[in-house]
Amino acid sequence: MSVKSNVLTILEENKGVSVSGEEIAIMLGVSRTAVWKAVKSLLLDGHDIVGATNKGYVLRKNSNVLSEEGIKRLLETDSDVFVYDTLVSTNDTAKIKAIEGAKNGTVIVAKEQTGGKGRRGRSFFSPNDSGIYMSVILTPNIAPEDCTLITTASALVTANVIEQLTKKPALIKWVNDVYVDGKKCVGILTEGVFDLDGGNNHKIIVGIGINLTTQNFPVDFACRAGNIGDVSKNVLVAKIVNELLKISRSLKDLKYLEEYRKKCFLLGKEVVVSGKEQFVAVARDVDEKGRLVVELTDGSVKILNNEEVSAKLNEHA
Repeated sequence: MSVKSNVLTILEENKGVSVSGEEIAIMLGVSRTAVWKAVKSLLLDGHDIVGATNKGYVLRKNSNVLSEEGIKRLLETDSDVFVYDTLVSTNDTAKIKAIEGAKNGTVIVAKEQTGGKGRRGRSFFSPNDSGIYMSVILTPNIAPEDCTLITTASALVTANVIEQLTKKPALIKWVNDVYVDGKKCVGILTEGVFDLDGGNNHKIIVGIGINLTTQNFPVDFACRAGNIGDVSKNVLVAKIVNELLKISRSLKDLKYLEEYRKKCFLLGKEVVVSGKEQFVAVARDVDEKGRLVVELTDGSVKILNNEEVSAKLNEHA
């Protein structure tokens, strides 16, 4: 790690508390000038650091800059964390790292995506400093056909963390969109990395995009997209990773699905289903594989795996 990164780690670990430049220099085995240069560089990056004579440096508690050091100190596991200013797509970068052997729980975060994507090849608008764009590499012990469980679990984890940090209800639109105040503020895309020799899905990439603000969005985007407001970026990422790793270890017991059903605002409502064909049905349940169970107008039941579903005449649609 560089001197700059080590200095930030120390300041993050003592956030809100003054640490003298001399003390930091001794801990790192560098000169006080090197510490001063590192702090100056961190200030240019936007970190809210205050320096005072004979008191040292303080990273203010409300400093809200994404950083590997800020995320790692909040993680409950020894996950690798990579933070980038700009990526085409965090999922694409995660796939490369997965192929290169990245371990379970590896996190890729970008402050901006130039080619963010959602389901069905749609783009996910990801402007600089407007949201959290992250991907987590998981190695859950599930079959490829059960990957919908990861998607639904990721939606539940993200909704719960948002509720904890914002104190606002967060609801889920099957299968993977999270809504706050009646608008979509989170998109989730899960993708598999396959072993070409054995054909098994051995790693899953969970991509999560969260709108913190829509101020930088074009008017047509801003009126449709929701946001969760101002929260600690590092805390948000770390909490999602912590909970995602926990739930991925116990997917097969399916306990989380009951809570998912309670948050899924489509259940009990008339919906429009689009895919190979379009039809109207009533959403009845989410089954043990995370699939949506709908009842057609003739009373028959259909199981949906990956179809497009929207609530009919619903404020969340």
